[in-house]
Amino acid sequence: MKGSYVWTFESEQKISNYVIAIFFILWFSFLLILAFRQSYINGIESTDSYFYLKLAESSFMGDSYTHRIYSPGYSWIVSLLLNFGIDLEMSGRFVSILFSLLSVFISFLSLRKFFGDASAFFGTLSIMSIPQYIYYSVSTLPYTTATFFFWSVFYLSFFSRNLFLALLAGLLCGYGYVVRPEIILAIPLYIIISRNFKSFILLLLGFFLSSLPYHIVSIQEGNLPSIFSKFISYRISGVGVSLQEILEKSEYVSEKAFELKSYIRYFISNIHLSHKYAIPNLISPVSIILFGLGLGAVLRYWGLLRHGMKPFFLLLLVWILPLFSLVIVADYMFVQILITFGAVCGNALRLLDFRKISLILFFSVLLNTFWASRPFYSDDGKKIYKIAGDWIKQNIGSKKIIFENSPFTSFYADGVWTPSPKNSDLVVITSIDFTYPRNLPLIQLFLSEQSEDFELIQKIQYRSVVAKIFKSKINKR
Repeated sequence: MKGSYVWTFESEQKISNYVIAIFFILWFSFLLILAFRQSYINGIESTDSYFYLKLAESSFMGDSYTHRIYSPGYSWIVSLLLNFGIDLEMSGRFVSILFSLLSVFISFLSLRKFFGDASAFFGTLSIMSIPQYIYYSVSTLPYTTATFFFWSVFYLSFFSRNLFLALLAGLLCGYGYVVRPEIILAIPLYIIISRNFKSFILLLLGFFLSSLPYHIVSIQEGNLPSIFSKFISYRISGVGVSLQEILEKSEYVSEKAFELKSYIRYFISNIHLSHKYAIPNLISPVSIILFGLGLGAVLRYWGLLRHGMKPFFLLLLVWILPLFSLVIVADYMFVQILITFGAVCGNALRLLDFRKISLILFFSVLLNTFWASRPFYSDDGKKIYKIAGDWIKQNIGSKKIIFENSPFTSFYADGVWTPSPKNSDLVVITSIDFTYPRNLPLIQLFLSEQSEDFELIQKIQYRSVVAKIFKSKINKR
């Protein structure tokens, strides 16, 4: 026992700072290579990526700084890199890598405070090796960025008597909330851990100061803060998310917002998706083994470890309980609780001889990183969207209104994505779209290559994937 907080191994089992630094550098290099590969082979990840990056571009140009649905904090950071002439997509990936590195560093500090160097190091490695964490670390999505702010507030809650750090925690929490609205849960987490009234007041002050500009700009641009717009769009049908429409239907919104049966209905209708989306993307055989070993150690030595484990289990509860209906179906909602996974896995070192168990865990982490993560950076043909987008930009021009299943081609064509083919200049259909049953009309157009409203102007093939570009006969812009 070291002091009143840390239960460590013998002194000879400490890990050199040089070893820790080397592993961080190697992992950074791996992420950097992976980011370039993802950009070249697969491109942006999702519809969310399109909107986050377009908002970054819009913020950089000074056109608009907020969105009706998406929180702008990540996009604002990405826009800063555009000042250095970095490509929009790679700017998004660099931001994710940077905050992923900062997140795992914060997790190391948090774990070391309670469990010592060795457990903190291997616990952090366990987090870094999670396939989905690697995926988000090189993505054009805000999840590692949000994680940094959440874990930072969690770590600073252990130093609540320092009033400056309490204010800093509030500032970080406020901006984290601007990155992703659910980071506001760091406030109750901080309060429960710190139990310090002065720190609580400074935390709220910092939160107010750093989030106020976002609220002002959002209202000026006619948008609700995304914590409200997301809530309304997910829970209340028949209502738009513009500030004006919410005010016009305020009575209906307030009535539906607290209707318990809508939450229950949403959970029941979506819980079956957890095995399809959330669970497979986060769990690998290696992760299960690491967690099982760690859990065995925690249960065996609970009397000695309970003081250190309590804050991490508390973080788990504070995050899961309010967001359970979302967490169960969305793998990105699990990222913030991976620090608890790291706390459990790191303590697996206590089960066996240090040298034997450390070798087992080390090779397990390598296996998890390079084998279990393969599906996330394999070439699945998505490069076809980048090729199609480049062709459109070079042969037809930018700023075209494009209809497609997901806005990937629209992003690379520097176009505007529309959810309606009737309003489009171009329609892009690929053989990848065949996996979506709802796209039957598009599949029919793809196969027939003719329609009263659209004419085929280009056919592109990349490996086994085919893309066909149709031009509208109605909209002549």
